[in-house]
Amino acid sequence: MNPDAGKLYGISKACRMMGVSRAAYYKWTHRKVTVHEQENQAIRDYIIELEEKNHYVFGVKRLMTYINAETQ
Repeated sequence: MNPDAGKLYGISKACRMMGVSRAAYYKWTHRKVTVHEQENQAIRDYIIELEEKNHYVFGVKRLMTYINAETQ
């Protein structure tokens, strides 16, 4: 959102600001999510849930132990 005008930027201007072509933007918006991305999202969600339940006390080693023991 444009903070000065209080309006949304157009796609062309936003792409120019980010240094991305419009074609690349539209290709990305119409892409299909791969199985690998779905697995990564599931793992990410599991880690966030585990950390929230345990008040963020786990280190990397303990997280990996839980993930390897409780998931496929």
